[in-house]
Amino acid sequence: MNIQMTISGSRQPTKRTNNVTQGSSGNCSGNVVNSTNVQTNVGGTERATQERNSNQQLNGGGGNPSGVNVPPVKLRQNVQIDVYNAADKLRR
Repeated sequence: MNIQMTISGSRQPTKRTNNVTQGSSGNCSGNVVNSTNVQTNVGGTERATQERNSNQQLNGGGGNPSGVNVPPVKLRQNVQIDVYNAADKLRR
């Protein structure tokens, strides 16, 4: 889960990147990988920049005792939020 948010006096959307690489070696039954990231920018009047680079690799596993091999399920949730705060224009 990745959350990138900005609350500022800028009317320009935040420049964001969320580069995620997810790999696995074969069927990896019984393994779980979870990555949580929150980037927050508060204040200012200029356009913000937020960048995330994540490399996730899943290896091994004991096999599935049912004999049904299921490939890994790769999920990439990315929430991006921009909130305009006019009060930031008044701060010095």
